[in-house]
Parts: sequence; structure tokens; C-alpha cells
Amino acid sequence: LTKILGSSEGRSAHIGVWRLPSGQTIELAGVKDESDKEKWQGREADYKGFDEICHFTRSQYRFIVGWNRTTRKGQRCRVVAAGNPPLTVEGLWVIQEWAAWLDPTYPDPAEPGELRWPVRRTDDDEESEIFFRTKEEAIEHLKTLRTAPQDYDGNVIPPRSRTFIPAALEDNP
Repeated sequence: LTKILGSSEGRSAHIGVWRLPSGQTIELAGVKDESDKEKWQGREADYKGFDEICHFTRSQYRFIVGWNRTTRKGQRCRVVAAGNPPLTVEGLWVIQEWAAWLDPTYPDPAEPGELRWPVRRTDDDEESEIFFRTKEEAIEHLKTLRTAPQDYDGNVIPPRSRTFIPAALEDNP
């Protein structure tokens, strides 16, 4: 990060935090054990980045991205997960999480970079998702579920879009 920023100004090495002159804060940390995800509870951030996503559990990933939010009107929130294909059974959840791009048996495959809106298939199965081509289609499906996420006024909360962009070693000089 020092190389990217051009200096280590604002860096607190012992806590892995950079406080930039712009007022932005960059925090680097790990999630070694399953329960370490709880250290992120309530800590909103407009950007959450994961390196080597297959080294995280699905539970860790989903818990941490739940705090990807902001109170600043108009501020974009984003999650980026980078990594290599899973090498263990524990990492196979990544194929499910991006099934429309990575699972060769997915019935409606997505193109690289294409946005899709994932929602769970049923009320009883939070792991299995359908990747809709439009947000509107996803919302209509959510309305059929008993436990669709809703805001305080009872409106269905739309899902966030997801995409996958493949890369090869040659893409990264």
C-alpha cells in the first residue's frame, strides 16, 4: 500500500491503518478464525476488499459485507473479492457465490462483467441463489418469499448487483 500511495504518511503500522490527508481511512486486517468476523460488526465502510477470497469462509464473507454501507448521501458502496480458483473443498462456496459465471451447469450463464441480481431461491435455502438479469425481476421473485428483506415501510429491499471479471496471470504486469 505504501508503494501505491507513494508514501507511508498517515500509517499506523501497529493497527494496520492509514489516515490519508483527504480524510479517508484505509484499514488492512485479517480474519484468521471463524469468530474473527465479529470484530467487524457495526463497522461500516463504503468499500470492503478481500484478497484470496477462497481463504475466507462464506460465513465470514457474508457477515463482513453486511457492514458495507455509508451514511453519506450519494456515496457509492462496493465490495471487491479477488482470488484464485478454490484449491480445497472449503473454498467451493466461491463457485456458488458467483455461479452464473463460474458454474458450468448454471442454467443461465452470465458473461464476464455482466451484472446480475442474486436472490435466494426459497425461504428455506439461504445458500442457493438465482441470478436475475434485472433488478426488477429479482424484486418480483423476492415478493414471492415469506421472508423477503423489507424496509421499515414494508417495501422489499432490492438485492445488490454482483458480477465476475476473470483475469489471467498475463493481465497483471
